[in-house]
Amino acid sequence: MGKAYFHLEKYIDAKEAFEKARAIGWPTRMLWYQIEPIETYNKLGEYQKALTLASESLIGNPNYAEAHYQSALAYRGLGDEEKYQEELALAIYLDSRVER
Repeated sequence: MGKAYFHLEKYIDAKEAFEKARAIGWPTRMLWYQIEPIETYNKLGEYQKALTLASESLIGNPNYAEAHYQSALAYRGLGDEEKYQEELALAIYLDSRVER
């Protein structure tokens, strides 16, 4: 539901659906396959929550470029330009290593 609401740009509904799913218990690797929960928090300006989820998604998968990119957006939202630049550079580096 959360993913559907996100792509319909109903971010508050998406947030509620993702939080309900998380409370029930989503798989450990959930955020490796669905970045939308993190994106939802960034869209709503809840940057600290976005960073928390991004950090969780990087456990066991520290080279996940999209999580670093979402972290960069959250840091920018928080006004931390230095961390924004660091995370953005890392996301670009990691993404450039992917064979297309």
